[in-house]
Amino acid sequence: MADAYKVYWQPGCTSCLRAKEFLKEHGIPFESINVREDKNAMADLARLGAMSIPVITRGDDFAFAQEIRDLADFVGVKLTRKQLPPAKLNKKIDLILAAAQRFVEDPGGPSRSLGGGWAFRQMLWRAQGYVSVSATAKGAKRAMLLQVSAPFHCALMQPAADAMAEALARTEVKKPVVPVVANVLAAPIDDPQEIVKRLVEQVTGRVRWRESMEWMATEGGVLRFAEVGSGKVLTGMAKRIAPDG
Repeated sequence: MADAYKVYWQPGCTSCLRAKEFLKEHGIPFESINVREDKNAMADLARLGAMSIPVITRGDDFAFAQEIRDLADFVGVKLTRKQLPPAKLNKKIDLILAAAQRFVEDPGGPSRSLGGGWAFRQMLWRAQGYVSVSATAKGAKRAMLLQVSAPFHCALMQPAADAMAEALARTEVKKPVVPVVANVLAAPIDDPQEIVKRLVEQVTGRVRWRESMEWMATEGGVLRFAEVGSGKVLTGMAKRIAPDG
């Protein structure tokens, strides 16, 4: 009897979810191995020389399953389905993100009807996959999923923006000694009411960090920048944007 297929995966991995769904759709049985729970999983992959996931194995043979084409070749399935056009993909994205918005506004409601949130997380992972495919179809050279703790600087953060507005309404904000460059304007402000308004906007708004740095290095006359924090990410970006700062 031939060795059984094994799929190594981890929660939150969109390509892992797609790989397992593909195998189920084609009636291919496999052993599902969560590398977060199986203490021997990563050692098994290291022995094969595979250090990323998802990975499908059969005996000592393996294939990386990030791409459905590679997975299909490994299990002997001929791909016949066509890729959805961007318009249909975007329609699916809109539906999924609308559901995500409702979940954020009322975490207790949709999560209860979606099996305690697990089905909802699966839905979001599918959305990430659709976004990646759609971006590639529209000519993007690369679409990469970011591991973040929240959907910062987009409409999904509106509940947090509302909470910040309420908190700032109870806070006395004084005029600063030096102007504050608002990252949603890429311009300096010093009026307390304006500062409060822009602080709330930045929760859901686009961060214009590059433009802010450019203004400070030119019109603002800033000659030296200092990063306050544990890393050096912003310092590296600042050197590229304002090399003389």
